[in-house]
Amino acid sequence: MISKMRHIWTILDRLSMSSFTKTIYNLIFQRSATIFLATVVGVFAYERVINKTAEYIYERRNQGKLWKHVQPQFKLQTGDEEEEGSGSSEE
Repeated sequence: MISKMRHIWTILDRLSMSSFTKTIYNLIFQRSATIFLATVVGVFAYERVINKTAEYIYERRNQGKLWKHVQPQFKLQTGDEEEEGSGSSEE
């Protein structure tokens, strides 16, 4: 019975190692330098996805409360006031 189980596991192991898995192993996991590079790239991509997702959720929950949403309501008066302020130093 134990030999039958070993035989079944051997067959399953051979079937589970597909060509895609072999390609990934040969390209990335065979050398430690490529494992390190894949880890760095993966962490960078993960950080970007988490950051963009958190920013999107934050902006959706605070719609209408952030400065970029209310800024058009508080347009700064430009023109005459700025010229008067800079002109006083010339006198």
